[in-house]
Amino acid sequence: MRKATVKELEVLKKAKAILDDIVAEEIDTPSNMNVHRLARSFLEAVIEGHGNKKVFYENPEESSDVHEVYYVLNPTPEESTLNFIREMGPGTLDEYENEEVAILG
Repeated sequence: MRKATVKELEVLKKAKAILDDIVAEEIDTPSNMNVHRLARSFLEAVIEGHGNKKVFYENPEESSDVHEVYYVLNPTPEESTLNFIREMGPGTLDEYENEEVAILG
């Protein structure tokens, strides 16, 4: 697997610095993940040399079971998708407007 060049790493570090500034100015609660924070987290991992690692997520409701991540980010999900999610899990998206939601899936 190709590694980033020194010049490419410098570009990534500058992008992360921009995200650091944006995140610092956001008023969201620390536990609320958003696209800025997710991107910053992944950029940190790439800069630290972890870009080739496989990503898993842990579901605490399944007694620490982990799952591979095969998803992409959809920053503009269709209204019908959001309505379906709201119907399937009342309360999950109730406090968010459609424009505030991105779907990883």
